[in-house]
Amino acid sequence: MPAKKAKVRRSGKSASVYDVAQESGVSVFTVSAVVNNKDHVGKRLRERVEAAIQKLNYRPNLLARSLAKQKTHTIGMVVTDIANPFFPMVVRGAEDAAQKRGYNLLLCNSDDVVEKEARGRDLAHESGARPATFPMANDQRSEDPLRDGHEDLSQNFERRCDHR
Repeated sequence: MPAKKAKVRRSGKSASVYDVAQESGVSVFTVSAVVNNKDHVGKRLRERVEAAIQKLNYRPNLLARSLAKQKTHTIGMVVTDIANPFFPMVVRGAEDAAQKRGYNLLLCNSDDVVEKEARGRDLAHESGARPATFPMANDQRSEDPLRDGHEDLSQNFERRCDHR
């Protein structure tokens, strides 16, 4: 019986969890447990998987993780005018607060146009992000700031990250 031919990763293609499992001689489930920092993996096995992760420069696929967990750890933020000197500071603060809690920020600019604000919220929602909008300068939003799952960011942004 001929020996199994080793799979060769194509140049330029990111390493997958399967590549790490093969390199370290463990199952995909063990690699996942190491990546997710589970306690049930022994020290020597963890070190072997971590060495393979480093050797292959493996980075977890956030899209696959989001699909599996049904959670993106992304907040979609819609601002009225990013060119307004006020908003870069707001966005920076929001991103810092989000990143402290393991979230990313998806930013959309509405140009103070209600339809663009709605498209930004829709994009966030369709991407699996939690939509959040800064109040329209013309205050053309609905009476209900939580409609369609969006939250008015004039409310406490950090509370949003802490409780989800």
